[in-house]
Amino acid sequence: MDSHGTDLSERCMGCMALVPPHDDAIACPHCGFVEGAGGTNGETDEALPLRTLLNNRYLIGRAIGAGGFGITYIAWDTLLENRVAIKEYFPADAAARSREGLEVRSRSRSTRELFDDGLSRFLAEARTLARFQDESGIVQVRDYFGALGTGYLVMSYLDGKTLKAYLLEREDRRMPYALARDLFMPVMDTLRLVHESGLMHRDISPDNLFITYSGQVRLLDFGAAKSVMSERSRSIAAVFKTGFTPYEQYLENGRLGPHTDVYALAATFYCAITGRVPPGALERHTRDELQPPTALGVDVPVAAERALMKALSVLPEGRYASVAEFQDALLRVASPGRMLDPLSAWERLRIWVASALSGLPPPVRRMAIPLVLAGATAGFGAMYWFSLDDPSPQIVAVDFPAEVVSGSTNKLRLNFADPDGDLVRLDLSVDEGSLKPESVPLTNVAGMTAGTVETTLKTPQVEKVRLSLVLVDKQGHRGHPAKLEFAVVEPPQSPPGIVRVDAEKQLATGETIILRAAFEDPDADVRRLVVSQPGGPAFPPVESSSSVGRKRGVLEFSTRAGEPGSYRYVLVVEDSRGQRSEPREIEVTVVAARPGRRETAQNEASKVVRGIVRDIKGLINR
Repeated sequence: MDSHGTDLSERCMGCMALVPPHDDAIACPHCGFVEGAGGTNGETDEALPLRTLLNNRYLIGRAIGAGGFGITYIAWDTLLENRVAIKEYFPADAAARSREGLEVRSRSRSTRELFDDGLSRFLAEARTLARFQDESGIVQVRDYFGALGTGYLVMSYLDGKTLKAYLLEREDRRMPYALARDLFMPVMDTLRLVHESGLMHRDISPDNLFITYSGQVRLLDFGAAKSVMSERSRSIAAVFKTGFTPYEQYLENGRLGPHTDVYALAATFYCAITGRVPPGALERHTRDELQPPTALGVDVPVAAERALMKALSVLPEGRYASVAEFQDALLRVASPGRMLDPLSAWERLRIWVASALSGLPPPVRRMAIPLVLAGATAGFGAMYWFSLDDPSPQIVAVDFPAEVVSGSTNKLRLNFADPDGDLVRLDLSVDEGSLKPESVPLTNVAGMTAGTVETTLKTPQVEKVRLSLVLVDKQGHRGHPAKLEFAVVEPPQSPPGIVRVDAEKQLATGETIILRAAFEDPDADVRRLVVSQPGGPAFPPVESSSSVGRKRGVLEFSTRAGEPGSYRYVLVVEDSRGQRSEPREIEVTVVAARPGRRETAQNEASKVVRGIVRDIKGLINR
């Protein structure tokens, strides 16, 4: 049962839709998944069993992706009651699943260090990415934790398709430059912040850019764990992608940095607008035959093409040093006062229609898509014709994350068109949720007939929100309301971790046992150390105000050594939100105290005195 009492057995493990009780051999009416057919949809034989309840919260469904370093599942969050995607750390060359099909362990002793190192980086990556919850260009990290001997990353589930799949569906295998520019901009914004945090992606390609059915592009699958594996194993086939991997990434001692992601991003951009994968960097280093987009018949502004070719320089010295420089070079040649090209709306409509009809048989779908598009085009044309004399401002596009974290402030960006150029305010009314209606004055768009406006929304609590957005001009004309729906979710879990435990291994009865726990905590809100003995008492926790505000530190607990024997202690670090670290055990041996020289002399004197007393008593008794 989930939090509202829904029977979890009625969820399809392929799409998490509710289906009536049925035989496992019958296909789901929503997605066609047959649970009785094996369960992993052909992705991998190493996946967790269907319906595994992970962390007592997430119901695991089919594996939707498997690579050299992990397995990704569709899952159901039984607490918030929505679909999520969960990535499991599972390096194929270093990990194995237990016979019971749950626990993950190192494949052999020789790969143990490799596995542990990668797992540590995997969880560190999760902690870093959790800080970018509110960025629209990246998939949201909602939770992360260690379990079953490995690590798990819980992300928002996205409806849509990869850029690679989208391009393959197009006849010319490419998209217009203006559309590509607008789709890539949020990704670049996010990548700039990620680089500032010290993290790099190292695997940007059309496989890892995801286009949602609402027209947003999200960057997937950050490669912190990949970097560990590649540096240790140098498995080029598993890590590198010809055409998208820059030259320095092939070198054993290559200098990596933000310029490394700049190359991969530019190569992906090039592929999107030309329909061709650039020649491999190693091949180009010997003989560079990369053709400019205009030589392939692509309509690109001259300055933009120059910026793209610079970002694709084989050697790092010839490239932009940061994503910000590459992005600024592209934006400098964009038309002033507008963000989206008119073709963008057409492309988004095309994606939406294709996805809506995806359940139809291919022959029917091929006939239906043109008909639906033609009808939609006629409808929009009629709307446009009758609105030629309409002076009211209109919202062209809305950019806002599908999920935001409670308590956070998030940027709302709107593209508008206003025939009169006299826009004065944005009215927000609340259809669902606890946000307050408000009017936002717009003072920096005077005289603009098209452009972008921004404001912020603060989301105080976990809930679903539906808003209506309306633009108003000086004459009081009100545009058609644009609808915005999003979910406010809890902050990702970030429990503290114990790095090391330490104590004297052997002490004597009566001596003081001091137990130490070295901790790491991304939130810097560790409050106390909790110590217990298996099968024994739980000691009063050690509160520590000095550790608050510190991401690393050491907590101590002391007790008196009792009777001789072997004692096991379990140490747990707890933060201010009640989140606890994984327990760590340590064993201490207590031995009998050895008498010192003074004590020995006193014992000998006592023996002499007792002997004299015994002799005197014997003489008296005679």
